[in-house]
Amino acid sequence: MQAKLLSLAECKQIYQEYLVKDFPADEVKPFASIRRMAKKGLYQSWGFYENDVLAAYAFLCDDSNRRFSLLDYFAVNASLRGQGYGRQALALLRKRYQAYTGLIIESENPDFAKDEADLHTRERRIAFYEKCGLTDSGVRGRAFGVEYRILYAPCGETASHQEVGIALQEIYQLLLPGPVYKKFVKISF
Repeated sequence: MQAKLLSLAECKQIYQEYLVKDFPADEVKPFASIRRMAKKGLYQSWGFYENDVLAAYAFLCDDSNRRFSLLDYFAVNASLRGQGYGRQALALLRKRYQAYTGLIIESENPDFAKDEADLHTRERRIAFYEKCGLTDSGVRGRAFGVEYRILYAPCGETASHQEVGIALQEIYQLLLPGPVYKKFVKISF
C-alpha cells in the first residue's frame, strides 16, 4: 500500500465522495474549516492506495508546535474493510509522523453507548486501535454532545496524559472559534 499526501483538491474530492457518507452528519465539519486549517499548514490529508484504488484515508490536524496530530477522520473504503488496510494505513501514518511526539485519536466512549449494538461497535473500534499499538491516554473528551476516550499512538517519544490533554485542547481551539469551543467542548485529564 502506498501513502500519498493529498492536495487540497484531492482532499475535497475524498471529503465529498467518501467522508460525508462514512461519518454521521453531526460529526462532519464544513469543508471550509478543513480548507482554513490546511492553508495555515496545520491540516493534512492522506490517501492510502492499493493498486491505484483508494483503500483508506486519514485527515489530521496538528497542534501549533507540530508535536501532536489529531486523527480527525480515518476510514477504510467500505468495500475493503476487514482486510487489514486500516492497520497498514495507521502503521504508515505513524512512520510518516516520526518527528512528532504522537498521534491523538478520539474513539467514542463505550461507557455512553446507546444500546448493545452501539456498545459492540465502540468496543470493536477501541480494540482495533489497541491492536494497532495505541493506548488509552486517560484523557476524556466531549465534543458537540459526543463522549470520547482519547487514545494515543507514540511516534517519536512518549507523552504523559497531561501533555496529550493539553495538545488536544489546543487543536480544538485551533479548529473552533472561542465561543464555540467553550460551549461545546470539554477535555478532562
